[in-house]
This record gives sequence, C-alpha cells and structure tokens, in this order.
Amino acid sequence: MEKIKRKKSPTQRALAELREQGYRTQVVEHWNPYARIRQDLFQMIDIVGLNGKELLGIQATTLSNLWARVEKILGNPLCEWWCRSGNRLEVWAYRKLKDGKYHRDGGEFLFQDGKVIFQRQKDLPEA
Repeated sequence: MEKIKRKKSPTQRALAELREQGYRTQVVEHWNPYARIRQDLFQMIDIVGLNGKELLGIQATTLSNLWARVEKILGNPLCEWWCRSGNRLEVWAYRKLKDGKYHRDGGEFLFQDGKVIFQRQKDLPEA
C-alpha cells in the first residue's frame, strides 16, 4: 500500500526554513474547538523563532492571502508594540511554481517615523 504524500502547509515550510537558518522555533497558533477557528499569538503571529540575537514573529500564508494578512496585521495595535520592543515581524507567503518548486515572497513590518509600515521583500530565496 502506497503512502499518500500530503503537501506541506505554509507553516510547515516556514518552520523548516527557520530551522535551516539556525532558529529555535515554536508554533504559537492553535485551534480553538469552541470557536472553531485557528487563533494566532496576538492575532498576528503563527511562529516565533529565536536565534540568540533576536525574536522573530512569522505570519505564514499563501501568496494569494498575502495582502489580507498585511492589512490584518497593520490594523492590530499590538503590531506597533511588537516592533517598538525591538522584535522583528514578517509575513512569509508561499506559492508553487510551474516546475513544482515553492517560492517564498513577503515582507517585514518596521516602526518608522512614529508608525508601522510594511516593506515588501523581493527576490527571496526559494523554499
């Protein structure tokens, strides 16, 4: 009997990539059975990574949902607190290419001139 190969979720892809970069990781998103929804840490973070130098929060998603996640995070007052505290916050969005490989797109939230902005990152390494 052949084993069915399931595709990896964006969270699984991000975890693997963070671990390759030397981060210690923890999934901080969980399923709430009473509300029947997935809940993120501070309503904006799926994964937290530590590497001895920084604390990195990741919202992992698909490319088609990138801008919905960005708008959700920019509308969250805790985003400013997270960034002002010296932590990094990024959205990692994955899409499948025609050759079957996955590509990561996304960006990072920065606190500048008294407000949080989203800076798109282009030409990220393939996942």
